[in-house]
Amino acid sequence: MNAHGSSGELFPIVAISLLISARTTWVTLAVLLAFALLAVAVALISKKAKDKDMALSRFIIKNSETNSQMNIRAVVLLLVTLVTVSALFELDIVLGAFASGFILRTVLPHGDAVLEQKLNGIGYGFFVPLFFVVSGMKIDPAAVASEPVLVAAFILLLVLIRAVPIYVSWSISKESRDMKPRSKASVASYCTTALPLIVAVTSVATSMGVISQEIASILITAGGNTVLIMPLVASIVLHSLDADLVEAGGCFRGWNDFFRRVFEAECSLGDRSCSLYGNRSVRSV
Repeated sequence: MNAHGSSGELFPIVAISLLISARTTWVTLAVLLAFALLAVAVALISKKAKDKDMALSRFIIKNSETNSQMNIRAVVLLLVTLVTVSALFELDIVLGAFASGFILRTVLPHGDAVLEQKLNGIGYGFFVPLFFVVSGMKIDPAAVASEPVLVAAFILLLVLIRAVPIYVSWSISKESRDMKPRSKASVASYCTTALPLIVAVTSVATSMGVISQEIASILITAGGNTVLIMPLVASIVLHSLDADLVEAGGCFRGWNDFFRRVFEAECSLGDRSCSLYGNRSVRSV
């Protein structure tokens, strides 16, 4: 599941950087490769420092639960540095954020529950609301009101190009093909949400003069509607399946327990990414 989400967000950003860059394609590709190599180098050096218990690594760990919150400061420094580097390379700053996550996962391959909880608090408490405010400021209400059919068409296209392939992928994969159709439909529905990607792509496209602000407003509105509608659709589908199982005498009692059972037991995936997605989805409903 994480692979679907990560690749679905990262590859379009890379593609848009190649297609509408002011530089030639080969120069842009070389810059992207240099940035990727830089991220890999930082990841390997950071992992080596942690594995060998170097002084800097010990200092960060020792002060992670003090008033300095050194682990959070280190993560924020990493994020700001790579976002700045991506901006200096004239790449989309989203690539810097992705690179930061890649490095953090390399250093902490098994995750860190305490650190992730702190980052969730910062993200959902400040940055995510700020992102939605900024996204709303990019919308031209008059343009959206003049083209309601186009907004609906974009939403349907998002379902077609995001939800349908994921549903088909889960239907043919040997690890998930035994899932009930409504369970796979709920997963595909969650993956249809596309606002961050649309905001990033339209920002680049409008700055390059590829699309107008009116079209960008319509696209952002469509993406915003997917954030509102698709999780609701997934919730209704899973609640319906839960109700059917309870009526049949199943052992599932309540939404949270059912969701975990679907993604951890019934899917028989057993891998960490499935568990992470299930837990995240329970929190997001």
